[in-house]
Amino acid sequence: RPRSRAFATGSVAELCEEIGPPSSAAASWRLRMASRGSAEPAAPDLEGWLHKMKHKPMPLMGGWNRRWFRINQSKRQLEYFQSEADFQQHREPSGFIELYDISAAKDFDGVSFTVETRKRTFFLRADSPAEALAWLDPLREYIRQRKIWQSDMMAMSTGSFRPQNLSPGPAEEKGYGGGFGEGEEKYAEVERRLPA
Repeated sequence: RPRSRAFATGSVAELCEEIGPPSSAAASWRLRMASRGSAEPAAPDLEGWLHKMKHKPMPLMGGWNRRWFRINQSKRQLEYFQSEADFQQHREPSGFIELYDISAAKDFDGVSFTVETRKRTFFLRADSPAEALAWLDPLREYIRQRKIWQSDMMAMSTGSFRPQNLSPGPAEEKGYGGGFGEGEEKYAEVERRLPA
């Protein structure tokens, strides 16, 4: 079926006017996405001393190095420096972990915890259980929010969001299907045209 002129060349407003609002379930999901925005969740604001286990081929066989850790929110990285002075003097970090690559942050023994990525597990140790939790809780919450965000973005981009028990809305009544066929593709086009 060919695209309408409004869909191909018109404004977002013309397209919305042409196809009407989506069904209630789709509308509530879109409202949730719009209120959340398309931006990735904010990275936690963390910095402080942690001990990092030296990277060795056999886990738990390396020694511990004390490092100044911080989350660089603009780069979305967990960076570590030889010292706090290195960070304050704007030196390059000794290393970093991409936040998007962190799949889990797990308590190890109350004071130590792991940060797991696709390629490596980092063993970190705080000076106290309270300090370990001060790192673990925000990291876990960020990972949880980011996974929800990634899932929502994937559903939006693939059109795989399919809630159950949809009642037909005006778009469906105009012959655009059950809300997630051609009409849904048009709503995806609306979303692509919206300013970031």
